[in-house]
Amino acid sequence: MGTPLAPFEFWNCFACSPNHPKGLRLTFEEVGLRVRTSFHLGDDYTGTGGVIHGGIIATVFDEAMAWCLLRFEKKLHFTTKLEARYRKPIRPHVDLVAEAWIVQVRRRGLVEMAASLAAADAPDLPLAQATAVFVQAPAEVLAGLPAAEIDEMERILATFD
Repeated sequence: MGTPLAPFEFWNCFACSPNHPKGLRLTFEEVGLRVRTSFHLGDDYTGTGGVIHGGIIATVFDEAMAWCLLRFEKKLHFTTKLEARYRKPIRPHVDLVAEAWIVQVRRRGLVEMAASLAAADAPDLPLAQATAVFVQAPAEVLAGLPAAEIDEMERILATFD
């Protein structure tokens, strides 16, 4: 088990807000130098053939990598590029685990990331994997955030050692 990360309750994030009525409501924990989320998807997230839609899995990867950056770089970042590889069909009603980690911090605020998704009962057999490049959020974007969101981000960042 890892150390739970506090959620953003005031941000209306589809992936991680515990209050988003149609969202995934992902929660995250710190495990070593990685961020992990354990979750379960039902039939509402399937596409053709009863397989979980690839866009939903990409959303999980994107969110896990963003939380990893928030935790370890202590700054908000945005995705500039995300590439996913789906190795096996991902079925609904399976306990899943996704992990994300920093591969390399580059200059100008760019960070290379990686993530993997597996069934909880077979964590060493990836069902999907992703790589991405993130960029630190520009100051003008941060300045435009509502005060409640800025306060909440600062509160969460203060919980990280």
